[in-house]
Amino acid sequence: MNSTYKELERRIDSLKDFTGSFNDWYTKVYNLRMEVYECHAGYDIEDTEMLELLTKLNSNSYRVPNKYQASHYDRAMNDDIYD
Repeated sequence: MNSTYKELERRIDSLKDFTGSFNDWYTKVYNLRMEVYECHAGYDIEDTEMLELLTKLNSNSYRVPNKYQASHYDRAMNDDIYD
């Protein structure tokens, strides 16, 4: 593992402590995902490292901060699609 991988991993791990707005959180996740792709395209990280980072980024524990989960769940349950 190189320093680029470790830095990206640290930044992904910091998402679980994020306290900003949902839009700020979503933007941060999107930007991190794009940075992982760019680092892979520039050969800064290997294929397996990219997959590990994307898996970690997409895992349930990083998907939505706890303070937003209930509101999104409630909204989904009240959506017309689920009627």
